[in-house]
Amino acid sequence: TTVPTSADISVTIERFLPLVPSPGTTLKISGVVVNRAQVATTGLIATLRLSTDPIRTSDELAQIADGRTVRPGQAVQAIPLPPVPAGGSQPYAVSIPFDRLLLNAPGVYYAAVEVSDLDGSALTTVPTSFPWIPPGAVPAPVGVTWFWPLFAPPGSDADDVVVQGELAAEFDRGGRLHNLLDLGAAHVAGVSWVLEPQTQRFATTVSQPHQVVDESQTVTEQAGNVNAAAWLDRLRQVAANPAADITAAGYAVPDSTSQVSAGLTGDLVLATATAGAQVTEQFGRPVRSNFTWAPAGTLNQPTLNALRSAGAALTALDPEYIDATDEPVVTIATDAGGTTAVVADPLLQRALSPALPAGSAQQQFLSATALAALTDPGTPLVVLPAAYWQPNPELLANLLTVTASGPWSQ
Repeated sequence: TTVPTSADISVTIERFLPLVPSPGTTLKISGVVVNRAQVATTGLIATLRLSTDPIRTSDELAQIADGRTVRPGQAVQAIPLPPVPAGGSQPYAVSIPFDRLLLNAPGVYYAAVEVSDLDGSALTTVPTSFPWIPPGAVPAPVGVTWFWPLFAPPGSDADDVVVQGELAAEFDRGGRLHNLLDLGAAHVAGVSWVLEPQTQRFATTVSQPHQVVDESQTVTEQAGNVNAAAWLDRLRQVAANPAADITAAGYAVPDSTSQVSAGLTGDLVLATATAGAQVTEQFGRPVRSNFTWAPAGTLNQPTLNALRSAGAALTALDPEYIDATDEPVVTIATDAGGTTAVVADPLLQRALSPALPAGSAQQQFLSATALAALTDPGTPLVVLPAAYWQPNPELLANLLTVTASGPWSQ
């Protein structure tokens, strides 16, 4: 064994329960302590710290979420940890009844898990936060709009020969598109579906007997994929639901900025202007059209000009593209008139990062929505995932459940 240093030890939050704290419930946090040293470490202590001073602004919450702010916090529980093996990890779990925390006012509160040595010297701390919203504490819930993209990267050529056969696995049980459709279908009226024609065309192709070309340009015949067929049937059921809000994005989610820079504006205009009619034909129902999904969340001014000229009146943008705005919907000037941009909430955007442990991501999201309900309930929040997002299914199910029926959001 050895005396650990702060460079050797890190800690994560993988689970945080309950999703909606209330009087009489118990706070439960669990995660993993990681030892990067070449020898085992002993004598570590995990301490749960909490501040009873509420977090008051979104900027402060962002600093805590990013780890830039670590409050001292009062130690409310400490547990000794078993030895952590060299280059290995050790799970931990701390819990305490909420009634012992004396949270008198509704708010979003700071908590942290600190790992220290036997001398009490802190080696590492992971901050987090949680909402404390007793029934009736929020006069009006904040509105949360989930944009729900179901996009597959281009997987076949113009003749419907499959060039990326591995993408068909996304339709299998446990696959990315299977999970997204499954989760969205459980909250069909609680999300705003964004579909594009190429994904449905690719699913149709692989659901039937089709050809696949490999890297050596060898073409083989493949039987239809039953999982792709089942996925299409499920999606058609969703689309047939009158409560489903559906928007069409451009064919194959074009990289608009690159196409304009390469002089392919005509291709971009075609992909954008025809998407609505194609999705309408695929599902036999009208959909919202003239919408642009920027794959990287950003568009330059020449691209915005070209898209607006093509009829695109609505654009989804990353918050980093818009300077100094807290508004979810803004108007951007173009050569062809104003275009409406839907801007994701930056705190919710960070919470969907695949790099975050599930517990930390969950608490960032719930804390951001609760703080908005307390400080600015009249301004809706927009959740705008990455185009080809691959979220943790359990985490996503939890977030959808709370935003749909929690005491501070709807």
